[in-house]
Amino acid sequence: MAKETKKSDKEIEQAASARDLPAGKPTRAKTEGERIESDIAQFHENVLEVKITPENEEVVELAKKYCEDTAYFLGKKDFVTAFGCINYAHGLIDAYRKAKWQ
Repeated sequence: MAKETKKSDKEIEQAASARDLPAGKPTRAKTEGERIESDIAQFHENVLEVKITPENEEVVELAKKYCEDTAYFLGKKDFVTAFGCINYAHGLIDAYRKAKWQ
């Protein structure tokens, strides 16, 4: 059986800064629903960065529909499907956000 050792305050602070967490302040992991809600909010911010053109309008609308689907599945507590929808929506939008040709 491994011997447990207590970490010093300095070790805790270093580990927190390595993970970009506030030192000395324990954090609670987000629930599945909170994580997905955060992803939805981020999607709405990211979609504003996309310049809508006739060439990408259909794809942007499709991404927005996937985001709407996310909220639907989140309401049903189907976190796996909701997470899949929001990630697909982000992928569609990110292609245009990061494109050099827009």
